Amino acid sequence: MNSAARLGLALATAIAVASLAGCASQQAITPAEAKVAYRAIAKASCDKAQAVGEVETDGTYMAIMVTRSHAYKGFSAAYFEKPSKYEVLYEANAFIACSDWFTFSQYESVKK
Repeated sequence: MNSAARLGLALATAIAVASLAGCASQQAITPAEAKVAYRAIAKASCDKAQAVGEVETDGTYMAIMVTRSHAYKGFSAAYFEKPSKYEVLYEANAFIACSDWFTFSQYESVKK
């Protein structure tokens, strides 16, 4: 998970905890406000991943996204699974750093 995604997750968690705990220093936010805030966090996470690249792994697989400027013929990501499975990834939503942003984007395009 890239630093933008970690920061976004930490911020979303802090907002949720403060909202649920009713902290005196924090004013509770509505679910609609939380959605708007999280949407911005999700977009920033994906933008950052596409700007600087991203590597995600759990030990059995590795997904790598290079920057847009380093894309090859429009492809900027690949998936490797031990021992010998290699694939090009066609969409950035395969990455944790981008999955929520693409969910928001797809929902908004369907609503129109």
